Amino acid sequence: MSFKFNHSFVNNFIFRAIFNFLFVFRKKHNKSINNILFIRFDNKVGDTIIDTFFIRELKKLFPKSKLTVIIHSPFDALIKDNHHIDKIIIWPYYSRYVKFIKAASDILKLRKEKYDLIIDIPWPATLKRLIYLYFIKANHVMTSNLNGFNFVDYPLNFNPAEGHISCVLAKALTNLGAKNVNTDYELFLPEDAELSVSVFFAAKHLDNGKINLLFNPEASSSLRTLKLDKIKDITEKINKLDKYNIILLQYLTDYAGIKGVCTFKSSSISEAAALIKRVDCILTVDTSIAHIADAYNKKMTVLYADDSASVESNSIFFSSKNILTKALKAKEINNISSDDIVKSITNTQV
Repeated sequence: MSFKFNHSFVNNFIFRAIFNFLFVFRKKHNKSINNILFIRFDNKVGDTIIDTFFIRELKKLFPKSKLTVIIHSPFDALIKDNHHIDKIIIWPYYSRYVKFIKAASDILKLRKEKYDLIIDIPWPATLKRLIYLYFIKANHVMTSNLNGFNFVDYPLNFNPAEGHISCVLAKALTNLGAKNVNTDYELFLPEDAELSVSVFFAAKHLDNGKINLLFNPEASSSLRTLKLDKIKDITEKINKLDKYNIILLQYLTDYAGIKGVCTFKSSSISEAAALIKRVDCILTVDTSIAHIADAYNKKMTVLYADDSASVESNSIFFSSKNILTKALKAKEINNISSDDIVKSITNTQV
């Protein structure tokens, strides 16, 4: 009988032992929280939208604190006009060859800021992120913990039993001392984005008494994107009702062959958000558009691919937390009945 040496187990054990030892001897000062670092590297529009309520409530809890947010571009566009934030650091995308050296240099710069509280919301947690947070050094750390590590003062627990991610973050704020947490999202749009949408509405004569319906058929994943034939079928059925202006949101796909719609080619996240703010209701696949719509309390129908990857995260990161949102699902998103989609839209009161 041979014994198989488990390097992974030993390495994990050594890391846990070292960091737990260092954690015990970490100098902590029981002073008030005046300097906060909030880290968001998920590179998703929806997550950035969800963060807006957390940022507002955090600033409400610590009104005299300096709040710094680290984020990748172009997602900073959604928070650059947020008056609850004192400083935004746009974190670069490092190549794999310079990543460690450059990241180490930037971490040392952050360390000099002497933060009282660091908040990082990765999902799932990784050892690398915990190491980064340890070396930035703060009096208190809030993040997802790893089994066997005692590094985190305020652990974040992401699991379906906790409900939508906004519930998890609200609970985290409560643990910090917040009361009556308001989980409504909050966006501050630049004037040029709203002006661009106003010009579009005027040019297309959309203030004509009909219901303005925004239709977003495209997601980052092909599994959650509607095919051209499906889009045509849905728009034809909606147009037969003669009560909607259909605004088709365009990113990469060319929708020139779709008749009876007004196509809006968004040049920025802010422009898309301004359009969502202006319309009456929304039909969208499961994507960040639903999060933005929640920020403006819009009525909408969301289409879900009921594949295993989506099901795994939908219970936590379900795009809409609005109880009025209609959700339609199928194993493959293009198999959702067009008649059911139109029925859902018409039953969603504007």
